[in-house]
Amino acid sequence: MASQWRERWIAGQAKGIEITERIKDAERSGAPAKFQPEQILQLFKLACDDPRDYARPISHWTGRELAEELVK
Repeated sequence: MASQWRERWIAGQAKGIEITERIKDAERSGAPAKFQPEQILQLFKLACDDPRDYARPISHWTGRELAEELVK
């Protein structure tokens, strides 16, 4: 597998492809993402906030509490 990566790296270098393009992940098959990047960032922000700031009588978020707050 490492030899394939090396070959792709060298081939990309020979073609003059930018480094950021050479290290980018390839498209993958499978189901599309369920959440947009903005939604994931919103979840991370909420998880870092104090639940009491949202009138929650808890000191730490649970998955259920986060889900309920995000649906609001």
